[in-house]
Amino acid sequence: MKRLVCVLLAIIALSGSLILSSCGKDNTNTPVATDERQSEQVEGEPEKEVVMLPADELKVVSINVYLNNPTPRAKGLISIIRDLDPDSIGVQEFIGGWVDEFDGKMSDYAHAGYAHDAKEVSRYVYANYIFYKKDKYDLIDHGILWLSETPSTPSSLNGSDIAIERRTCCWALLENKETGFRYVHVNCHLESGSEEERLIQAPIVRDLILRFEALGYPVFATGDYNAREGSAPYEIFEAEDKIDDPKYIAEDTMDMGTYNGFGDSDYKNSKPIDFCFVTGDKMAVHEYKVVPTEYDGEYVSDHNAVFVRATVNSLEKQTDILPDYLTTDGITYEITSVRPYVAEFTFTQADDIFHTDTYRVWAEDKDGNEVVVRTIPSKNIDKNSPAILTCTLAGLSADSEYTVFIAPATMTGTYNNRISFTVKTPANQ
Repeated sequence: MKRLVCVLLAIIALSGSLILSSCGKDNTNTPVATDERQSEQVEGEPEKEVVMLPADELKVVSINVYLNNPTPRAKGLISIIRDLDPDSIGVQEFIGGWVDEFDGKMSDYAHAGYAHDAKEVSRYVYANYIFYKKDKYDLIDHGILWLSETPSTPSSLNGSDIAIERRTCCWALLENKETGFRYVHVNCHLESGSEEERLIQAPIVRDLILRFEALGYPVFATGDYNAREGSAPYEIFEAEDKIDDPKYIAEDTMDMGTYNGFGDSDYKNSKPIDFCFVTGDKMAVHEYKVVPTEYDGEYVSDHNAVFVRATVNSLEKQTDILPDYLTTDGITYEITSVRPYVAEFTFTQADDIFHTDTYRVWAEDKDGNEVVVRTIPSKNIDKNSPAILTCTLAGLSADSEYTVFIAPATMTGTYNNRISFTVKTPANQ
């Protein structure tokens, strides 16, 4: 029933998009980013005009490339991907020479992703990456979560170094350079050997999808989920009204497995373990297919590729969407120490943990200049985060008055609600 409803909604939404695009309103202007310190509309002011972005067709691919040593497999795999001409690609098991191969043979694509310590993109660690057409899209933001009970902290589920990089979920927020249209590509690799671990990891990816969806962004969540269609981890995604398997809502679809074992697995008669989940209410999916990774009679990976082509509905300009659901309810504070150059205090987490990813804390001087800024993970992305958080603002001036602000923020740093209080540093003795 859910899949039938999704198909009908997608058709209706697409029709609405076509009607909107035929109106006289100009929807082609590149959006201007809103001021980071967003504020609520003042009573009595005229309502803001709702700016709609045009519908946009996207093609997305997911592929597990199989570990290191891409030569001579890279030529065939890249040829297969080239034929699909994706806007973005989620790759798993990317290590060593794969980055060099893609950078050399797919130079029209750039990539987002991190080493396991989240400091920089690295070509020497086992990781997930997202490649995107760099002449078409700007990378607005990107990040990483570790698929463990502490998603904001580098960690390993089985104690080995390689597991640190493998079991991650990266994301990229991409913006069309011409239209300002934005979408989010999420890419992950779940544990292969343990259903118990996958049941911990799948909700982390699901919640990430839902958080971006709530911000107004269409989401494509590629990955090697290591869970067959119909399994408990798979149903964690399918149980959500906002998340769909495009296989069941696409106009043109097919039924085939994604693990081929370099030809040793009967993938033609099996179910997928690789997916590209989508926020189906924000798009009409035209095509879903599994693409065998066979080139010149040889398999170039032990996984087949997943391909999705969809038209995303005409959407409200996302940079103007204020997350009104971010709440300061439940936040209280206590100043614990104020010294000439330092202010220390504690504050409680907001009641709505799900939508709050971090707390942005900053001090402003009497002229309104931001002097010190801190970002503190919430309980939403760090399950071990305490209910009462400690914050230290160092680098203040002696004998000065500051206004301190605490604001719940989304994954991309957007916020519009905050509380504030005043601290006065003593003179330096």
